[in-house]
Amino acid sequence: MKPNLNISRRTALGTIGSVGLGVVGAGAGLAAFSGSVAALTTNISTQPATVTTDSGNVSEVHINPSFNVDWKNFDDPIAKVRVLVEAKSKDGSSPPNTSDGYWPVFRATPWINGSSENGISESAQPTTTGYFHTNGPWANINLYNGTYGRPDYANLSYSWSGGVDEDSFLDGTSIGQPTGVPSLVNDGPNGNAGIYGAADDVSAFQNPKDGSTKTTAVDFRFVVSLHTNGTYSPLAMYNAPGTPGFDTSTTDAGSIPYRTLVSHKNHPAISVTEASFKVNAVNQPASQGFVANANSGASGNATSTGPKP
Repeated sequence: MKPNLNISRRTALGTIGSVGLGVVGAGAGLAAFSGSVAALTTNISTQPATVTTDSGNVSEVHINPSFNVDWKNFDDPIAKVRVLVEAKSKDGSSPPNTSDGYWPVFRATPWINGSSENGISESAQPTTTGYFHTNGPWANINLYNGTYGRPDYANLSYSWSGGVDEDSFLDGTSIGQPTGVPSLVNDGPNGNAGIYGAADDVSAFQNPKDGSTKTTAVDFRFVVSLHTNGTYSPLAMYNAPGTPGFDTSTTDAGSIPYRTLVSHKNHPAISVTEASFKVNAVNQPASQGFVANANSGASGNATSTGPKP
């Protein structure tokens, strides 16, 4: 059972899900866990993800989330679910106008229309009580990438994107794909209106010391929000009586910065979940690495271990 927050006759957004975590090193390696997320008081259980290689190299860190979103007794029909995934940089940097280190890495905005694309199930039409379920892993999302690292957002071309600039693109208030980003991102399913690159490169995860293990923490965040039909898909129950209020001089219902959604996490149409896990980069002793690969018959110079889903 998931807890509900009752505000007047409405019931808060609830999410239940699992997240697969992975680390890839030198061409191999995948470790995963399952966890759960509950409405507004969110909690994800994690286990370490481990990659074991001859060199201790890590080429990417990713998640592969699956989740259910359910809502009940909203005043207006919910027409769209927005899912934002953020990861914390390893170099201490933050997007413009923020300071918490979280960079957007993935955004999807599926409409509620009875679609069964990619195995999902959802309400047949916009509704005041409904659901969106992925029924399994939804998208492989890079948090850290060794090939591209974080895109150089400040120097991308936004000129053709209808007024989009670095600030509006990264805070989600004006989305348009800038020139140069498509080659840097993961094109997950239902990735409507803005998919980002990784939060950072993988230099913080590398372990060059032979015969040792290096452990590095990964912090990531889900921001899920419910939206109604209307211009720019306004947030459900925006400034409704009894809900946390928004400053209408700086935001409107259809253009709310990500940072403002996070600061209003107790709003019934917003769920914010922060979680972390550890990446163990194991650099095998030279003799051990040779024997392990010879015995297993694996190609390349890497073997992988870790918890199973």
